[in-house]
Amino acid sequence: MQMLDMDIIVINIIYYEKGLNGKTTIRNYGRLYASKDFDMFVFQPKDSKYMDDFIVAPATNPTEALKIWSKLYR
Repeated sequence: MQMLDMDIIVINIIYYEKGLNGKTTIRNYGRLYASKDFDMFVFQPKDSKYMDDFIVAPATNPTEALKIWSKLYR
């Protein structure tokens, strides 16, 4: 296995959901790993069971990638 020599930034992706009873719950999508230069993003869903269960996206449009991921992992 080859190790990459780069700094990685880890971002936990969460959102707040307000229930019918008015109580706010914090939901966790997973982790977004970004290279130091933000040229590559890797998303690992919270419910993933394996280390290789992730989605990779180039940084050409990370906002659009996050929209797609958020629809997949609700």
